[in-house]
Amino acid sequence: WLDQGCDWYAAVTFEKRDAAGRVDEHVRHAIAWLNNWDYANSTPTIDSDGFNGTDSVVREVTLKSTSSGTYYLASRPVPALDEYVSRTVRLGDLEVDGTRVLDYTGTAYEVTCEIAWDELAGAGLQLRRSGDGSRHVDAGVYRDYAFLNRSSARNPDTSGKWQESHSPFDVAARRARLRILVDRTSVEMFVDDGRHVHSSQAFPYLIDAGLALFTIGGRAVFRDLVIREFTV
Repeated sequence: WLDQGCDWYAAVTFEKRDAAGRVDEHVRHAIAWLNNWDYANSTPTIDSDGFNGTDSVVREVTLKSTSSGTYYLASRPVPALDEYVSRTVRLGDLEVDGTRVLDYTGTAYEVTCEIAWDELAGAGLQLRRSGDGSRHVDAGVYRDYAFLNRSSARNPDTSGKWQESHSPFDVAARRARLRILVDRTSVEMFVDDGRHVHSSQAFPYLIDAGLALFTIGGRAVFRDLVIREFTV
């Protein structure tokens, strides 16, 4: 699996070439349809856009290995995404015990951080959060898995089957590196340098643009939290 989310389907890979046209034999590019056949014909659209479906961000896929010799495919957004960054917000290290609402709003951005703790059950971010906190997309880790949960936000799945995705997580590490791409109709989360990825559609109301950090059962430090906004 290249993506554990609900909506990364029909992936296509292609060669990575440099400016001179030479092929990089160690890297492939990948892109996929952000949708799911279980609800492809009933996907809501954002206000007045009138479209159904979108693609993921293009990713670089490389073969990596762990210290124990286990191989895996790692994914990361292509560096060309940097060309569309319009503003960078650096929030540094933030200590969280419970829920901490940040003084930030946005609809198309990338947020990166490393979450570190001594003892807790879970931690993560509430993305596209409503003003009263009742609507949001949750991304983070809980015990021995990483997750992306869209059940509290407007989304296309009415069956309840495709609300939260999971991937394995080494809780003994007591830290998690997250890189999350948030757009108007999607969230793509890269865990621990892209070892696992979760991509899912979500259709928050345009007024739902808040951001919060949370922990469950303990305290954590969100280190080097950086938000990069994109021109849309």
